[in-house]
Amino acid sequence: MIARNEISNLAYTGISIGWDFSKNKTEQAATNKNNTIEQNRIWNVCSVLFDCSGIYTLGANHRTSIKRNVIHDVQVHPQKIAPHNMGLYFDHSSTGITAQENIVFRAFPDYRIYCQKSPDAPVYCNGLNPAPGGVGLDVNLINNYAAQDPPTNGLFMQILNDAGVR
Repeated sequence: MIARNEISNLAYTGISIGWDFSKNKTEQAATNKNNTIEQNRIWNVCSVLFDCSGIYTLGANHRTSIKRNVIHDVQVHPQKIAPHNMGLYFDHSSTGITAQENIVFRAFPDYRIYCQKSPDAPVYCNGLNPAPGGVGLDVNLINNYAAQDPPTNGLFMQILNDAGVR
């Protein structure tokens, strides 16, 4: 469990889970599973490197929950290399993940929440415009907020106020 952290001012990614390009890894064989990432406040990341994000996943992460995190001010690479600095980034073969009620703002406009194409993978990363040729594998997105500006009312204001160290 990674919960209630303040993560900021990093050259690269805020939180990273998984390092496996295998798209067909069974839950029994997967080394990454049952991860919980919740109520973290992540900002000013990707200040030096690119191909990074506030929260980054790669490969099989069965029964992983990414919930109620606040990610903002993801930096654009100084050489404007795009689109590889995102808020939530589900890279190749990300599977078994539910991302729910996360907030992403002031990040690269079209890639605040991004599912990378996985070769030969079924297309399932609901609610997003897919990357060319398809999107990540088995990522369930539920009621996330992604916009240029922070939320101003409702459930998302509560999440914004509750995230981070208490």
